[in-house]
Amino acid sequence: MKRMMKGAVIASLMLATWVWGGPFNAKLVSGDAIWAMHLDAETFRTSTLGKLMLQENQDAESLKQLKAFEEMFGMDPQTDLHAVTAYGAGIEPEASVILVNGKLNPAKLVEKVKTMPAYQLAKHGNREIHSWENEGEGAAERVYGVILDRNSAIIGQTLKSVKKAIDVADGKQKNLSQGGINTKPLSVGGVMMAVTADLSNVDLSANPMLAANNVSAKSVTIQVRESEGNFSIKAAVKQNSAQEAEQSLTLLNGMLGMVMMQTQQQNPPVADVMKAITIKRDNDALLLNVTYPATKLAALLKSAMREPVKTE
Repeated sequence: MKRMMKGAVIASLMLATWVWGGPFNAKLVSGDAIWAMHLDAETFRTSTLGKLMLQENQDAESLKQLKAFEEMFGMDPQTDLHAVTAYGAGIEPEASVILVNGKLNPAKLVEKVKTMPAYQLAKHGNREIHSWENEGEGAAERVYGVILDRNSAIIGQTLKSVKKAIDVADGKQKNLSQGGINTKPLSVGGVMMAVTADLSNVDLSANPMLAANNVSAKSVTIQVRESEGNFSIKAAVKQNSAQEAEQSLTLLNGMLGMVMMQTQQQNPPVADVMKAITIKRDNDALLLNVTYPATKLAALLKSAMREPVKTE
């Protein structure tokens, strides 16, 4: 995966631990999307885990990252950021875009990106598309961004994907409210994070990592929430046949058993969490469920975050 999109997704996940939130907006997502992910931290903020993260992530490095985000976007992610949605017309990073929704400062944002390396300005209709090089290890990669209004911005890795995202947002191309992949998992209230994907026309064997692990799926849905004092993850992976699903179930349960044996000896608290994982088959679909007391999970994470980093 390209560094920019990988970094952007990681940044989005980090931002989900802070004070922002918002419902999924299908009108901003392309009707051609085969997958979408939405992070709603308004719900996460009020959860047991969210409160823990807010308390614990006040170290110098976290505050530095928050400050860098504020300088880049002209807003405080703890108070001004409402939602982050990512989607793609393919599984390749180049086919993906990220939508940022919040209380933006357009003037400050434009001022900042103009100072970025190799800055360029392009036009798409009456929209201005800003691009710059994201430097890091290896060759620099170009990032494209456009401010839709004071509340919304689009970030992508290619000019083509950003132009299309603009047309979708401007109502010039089909969006998901007019039909497409199943958006119900993204729209249910109380969900912190949700993912939906239709992989029926995707050749997963073309991806070396997926092919090496014999991963196959026609569709995937994931929902993460906290309800009645329990943290829960529910995932469904629909495969090509019941026989294939049964083979995968046997493999996954075997792997889960091995991991549980190892953690039971090396890390009993983690083994206790592993015991909360169940995987079963429903015809051609694999159903994964994790239900664990939120307070116990928060205590485990708190201990892990405070554990000194071991050095050689």
